[in-house]
Amino acid sequence: MYRAVTSVVCDSRTCDQYATPFGIRSFTFDREKGFFLNGQHVKIRGVCLHHDLGALGAAFNTRAMERQIELMKAMGANAIRTSHNPPAPEFLDLADRMGIIVMDEAFDMWKMEKTRFDYHLDWDEWHVRDLSDMVLRDRNHPSVFIWSIGNEVMEQWTDTVKSAAPIAMELAGIVRRLDPTRPITNASANGNATKCPSARGRDQSSKYIRAVAKSAPLEKRSVNKSDIEPMYRCTTTARGSNHGTCPRDAAAQLN
Repeated sequence: MYRAVTSVVCDSRTCDQYATPFGIRSFTFDREKGFFLNGQHVKIRGVCLHHDLGALGAAFNTRAMERQIELMKAMGANAIRTSHNPPAPEFLDLADRMGIIVMDEAFDMWKMEKTRFDYHLDWDEWHVRDLSDMVLRDRNHPSVFIWSIGNEVMEQWTDTVKSAAPIAMELAGIVRRLDPTRPITNASANGNATKCPSARGRDQSSKYIRAVAKSAPLEKRSVNKSDIEPMYRCTTTARGSNHGTCPRDAAAQLN
């Protein structure tokens, strides 16, 4: 990590000063060779980590989260997916400093409800502002390497709902306008599928995620087959109690 110091000088003396920590890194995804960080091939070994701290509760505790990251690294993890909402900024500060890459996730539901009093009640008024604020706040963190615009949202749960792709395109467009440098994904789980994104569920998820990939303006990026191929992720394979229940070829790997 580095530190940029910005000073305001008044009549030859410093009257205000602000220090901004920052990092420098590069990464690429290659569909044949995998994920590369700073030119080195890296296997992404990630965890889906909710923001609460067990008995300590949901209020952020810097040392408790630092300890969690230490434990994750000790068991071999090098990546964290925030679940399922924008993380505390202090978490990203720790990730920057401790060398963890982060999938920064925005929503647990969209316009359709999961529970009676959840975010769907505020969707129309707040989703553009909330997503924009997250990207603007977090885009200078070197630990953030991918954006997630949702987690198992109800719009993509069956093949009968047609609003999933239009909303996905809207959200991906918001993100790309503010940060064209990182890929965008979404955690999908189709109710028609018997095992992860396979069979009919995979077909629906493909349409949905391709809509995200196609949302970028054509003049802004080269478009070829690899640009619109979805990356599949299977949640069940990440949970120790269910490991192996998803067909190996059905779960896409980020690496």
